[in-house]
Amino acid sequence: MANYNPYENMLHVLDKAAEVLGYEQNDYEFVRYPERELTICREGDHFVCRVKIDNRQAILQSLYVKASPNNPLNVEYVELQAITTDTGVPVTEKVSK
Repeated sequence: MANYNPYENMLHVLDKAAEVLGYEQNDYEFVRYPERELTICREGDHFVCRVKIDNRQAILQSLYVKASPNNPLNVEYVELQAITTDTGVPVTEKVSK
């Protein structure tokens, strides 16, 4: 598996799941193209998830995904809540279509 690409694999699994559930690609297009990079890294004896919010490095505290009630593959928005690494101030960002 020298050419394994996790993003391409995710797209393949997503497309197959949508096909099984009978969804069209435009029903779940939003989740195919991520706008945020979440980086998991080890800090001492635990792991943290780093993300950029408002162009500042932060450590993710929570992530909420609001899906459509009629189509769980249709994401209405994602809300990120984090603590900035430089000042420790809480930051929140809501990403939508």
